[in-house]
Amino acid sequence: MGLKQLLFIVLSIVLVGLAIALGVNHFNYQQTLSNKDGVGASLTNIAVNAYQYKSRPVAMNGGGGVYDNSLGGKSYAIPNEMIKDGYGKYSLVTVDPASCTIKGISVMGTDWVATCTVDENGKTSFTFSGW
Repeated sequence: MGLKQLLFIVLSIVLVGLAIALGVNHFNYQQTLSNKDGVGASLTNIAVNAYQYKSRPVAMNGGGGVYDNSLGGKSYAIPNEMIKDGYGKYSLVTVDPASCTIKGISVMGTDWVATCTVDENGKTSFTFSGW
């Protein structure tokens, strides 16, 4: 085998290795973004559930216009089936009459935290840290 063929083989191996490394890096990046989107979507679903609770009358096991128990009903609690999913684990941070704050911790890393606050009008705001 000539020197040119050996050089071509070595160059081909280096390029294939580089392509594989870039592909793995891109896959990991996309997986991280997908997890972040999943946690955000789950937090949105919980926020919608909380707002529906707030909007229901106390007589129908709702909050009667508030998230907490200030009007005699129960305070909002995340339903058991929404506490954990394939993207993360979720918990209530604060519940007061006019707002409810929910925290989501990613299953990919406990330092990846997202927080969602839903206000009295059902508007949500998000913060992400560690992503």
